[in-house]
Amino acid sequence: MEFHDQQWKRKLERFAKEIAAISIEDDTDFFDAERPIFYSAFVVRKLIEDAAVTDALKGRSVDVIACPSSRGGREIFIEVAAGPMAAEENFDLTAGKKTRISIEDLTSEIIHCDGFVWDWSSPPPHAFLVFSYRHTLKRALYVTIDTFLKVLTSVLNDRPRHWWISKDLKTGKLTRHVAAKRPAGKVVVVPPDSEISAVFSKWIKDGKPGANSDPPP
Repeated sequence: MEFHDQQWKRKLERFAKEIAAISIEDDTDFFDAERPIFYSAFVVRKLIEDAAVTDALKGRSVDVIACPSSRGGREIFIEVAAGPMAAEENFDLTAGKKTRISIEDLTSEIIHCDGFVWDWSSPPPHAFLVFSYRHTLKRALYVTIDTFLKVLTSVLNDRPRHWWISKDLKTGKLTRHVAAKRPAGKVVVVPPDSEISAVFSKWIKDGKPGANSDPPP
């Protein structure tokens, strides 16, 4: 299997341009407006799962606004299934507090969302409110388009160059690591993109890292 990470990054760059051009009007097709956001969230998560972004970027956090639920513990179900939902009737938008969320968790929130509501009360770039099925009883996240574009730009500019695997001596669990610079004291392999999955498969089978390798030109 090939992960095709560079091709996915090229798609991500196209989605970022579409998102930057979003301008919501009365006659806007919301599907067309939301599509590049959902697609780009999927691509970012795929790159993370493919070990195609560095650990530093995977764990990086961004600022969003968390708006608490005002539903008193009642699940949101019929509302989102029935059509456009009034966010202010389900979340306290006046009590929002700044919070930090990792890039991995933010894209997961979008992929698994139960609701997605645009805020186009001001000129572009707009913002959106999103909440996943895991958090509908707690809060929704208010995310500006500028913030989301910064996430995509950081992924596009990320340059992973070194891969290695660590093993927990107590549990035996293997964990993949990715970095932009060669870490001191680590055994690192830098295979071509098409060989990464085969290398990881061999490492997992053998239970040990691969041999040192020089980075590609």
